[in-house]
Amino acid sequence: MSTDAARKDQPPEAPGVPVLRVLGPVFGFAVFTGLTMGALKLYYDRTTLPHGQVPPRAMPQPGLQLDPPGDLKRLLDAQHENLSHYGWVDRDHGVIRIPITRAMEILAGRGAAAFDPVGAPASAPGPIKESRRP
Repeated sequence: MSTDAARKDQPPEAPGVPVLRVLGPVFGFAVFTGLTMGALKLYYDRTTLPHGQVPPRAMPQPGLQLDPPGDLKRLLDAQHENLSHYGWVDRDHGVIRIPITRAMEILAGRGAAAFDPVGAPASAPGPIKESRRP
């Protein structure tokens, strides 16, 4: 019954709703939203292209291969040149390139021994010996 006594000591609530406490935050939010929209409009107007100005054109497609049949012919001609003529592969080490027809004649001249395994070089290293420490 102590709650009944506490209620009698308190003054009654005001009959109306505090309008300023309710509408103040609503009005503040509306002002904040308006200022934000205005700032964004100013930013947009300053950073975008003016009306009537044409935006930059898109980059053209790269011309990677303008003449595919001609490119193929040049490639085949270069390969034919390498495969049908003598030339140096590595002059410092004495490595040369010979025509395919000549290479086939050399292999045919060897007969059945043409595809035998190549022998080991004369200065081949021997097996590695393991040494144990005392």
